Amino acid sequence: MPTRGPKRSSSAVQRRRFALVRRLLTGPAPLAELLALNEETDGHATDKAADAALRNDLTMIRNDWQCGIVYIRKAYHLRDLGFLALLTLSNSDHDALALLDQAYPNAEQPPHVRGLLNRMRQFASGGVVVTPAPRLVQATVSYQLDSATYNKARRAVTRRQWLRFRYRSSRRPGEEEHCVVPVELLVRDGHCYMVSYVPDPPCTMLEREGDYVEFRVDRIVPGTARSGEAPPPDAIPPRPVFRVVYTLRPEVARNRRVSHLLSNTEIDYAPNGSATVSAETNNLWQARQLLLKYGAACRVVSPPALVALFRETARGFAELYAT
Repeated sequence: MPTRGPKRSSSAVQRRRFALVRRLLTGPAPLAELLALNEETDGHATDKAADAALRNDLTMIRNDWQCGIVYIRKAYHLRDLGFLALLTLSNSDHDALALLDQAYPNAEQPPHVRGLLNRMRQFASGGVVVTPAPRLVQATVSYQLDSATYNKARRAVTRRQWLRFRYRSSRRPGEEEHCVVPVELLVRDGHCYMVSYVPDPPCTMLEREGDYVEFRVDRIVPGTARSGEAPPPDAIPPRPVFRVVYTLRPEVARNRRVSHLLSNTEIDYAPNGSATVSAETNNLWQARQLLLKYGAACRVVSPPALVALFRETARGFAELYAT
């Protein structure tokens, strides 16, 4: 009986297809490059056979592994790893990725960092439930948190559930009963904060901005956190964004190396060396803390609520240093 020639083993075919996926993970690839890669991995007798083998490989990768591969602008792009997304990330893994993601909070993220983060998310995207991680501005808190309280807060953020708890505020005496919808956890200045939508506070809260409050997780009374049902999706308004404008005197701005302390910072340098800075923030209290670093070299122009905070601070300093 005549033979049909050597038949490629299934293992060789799988190696060839894995090589294609590995290449696509690094970025878009033109047809010629994928053909050359196939030829290097598993040679073909003719160009026609090589082209047919590549197209067959791509079809099988899409069908068998459910990978999302598209052809755009004369190059193949890998959009989804499908069944090849094998990573299951733990909470600590999410925290590590979030720390990398927030390593440059006020500047453009370097392309190599952004590429690594996107690739890690791609490996964990197919069929894996990725829960929102805390936004980390600093690696760790400066003290031990109550683990049960932290886990309940994190679960409420993930599921967007109501969370009821008792709270010890530094602004008011005693304990307060709160019922909120946590939307984010973040670590800043060594403290872990739970950013929450607070539609009906139990008392007057000057720190409440646009129905949002940042609660310190360590001030939630241990054992009191209880979760409830999730509110309707349209029941939670977005957190307000404040446009902050301030001027800097020449002694801190003349070298044109002004720090980007807040998000979406824009700087207009004047001929006399001063600068007018426009930026955005969700938290006017935190903006005040950041801008106080400039001392008397900074004058806040708007919004009025932040101007009022600085006037309050100035009066306090005047009383403190009167004698």
